[in-house]
Amino acid sequence: MKKKTKSQKKEYLAQIYRRNCLPFALSVASALLISAVNLIIAWVLQQIIDTISGAGSYSLGTLTLFSVGVVVLIAVIAVLWYALDTLITLGVGTPRLDPFDPPPVYPPRHGAVQGVCL
Repeated sequence: MKKKTKSQKKEYLAQIYRRNCLPFALSVASALLISAVNLIIAWVLQQIIDTISGAGSYSLGTLTLFSVGVVVLIAVIAVLWYALDTLITLGVGTPRLDPFDPPPVYPPRHGAVQGVCL
């Protein structure tokens, strides 16, 4: 019984990770991009507070341009995120609703090493 459970666990994990290299890479890239945007927002807010208090080195017009640039950057990221999500959803197709369905059998790619994302 234990051996069957182990093989089922291995099969289900393989089903989760199979053909998911691109979504994983995109999620890592989006996490890095979001953290960079958060740092930019924190820097702009710090500069605005310094300028208002009188110790800032940037003029209010320059900080306004920085703020508009950050808003445009966030809008571009949102559009790209939506576009990539749509492309991934179209590429994956309809997901299986039953987790106990057997995993699909994919033909091996020529020269690919099994279990390695290339």
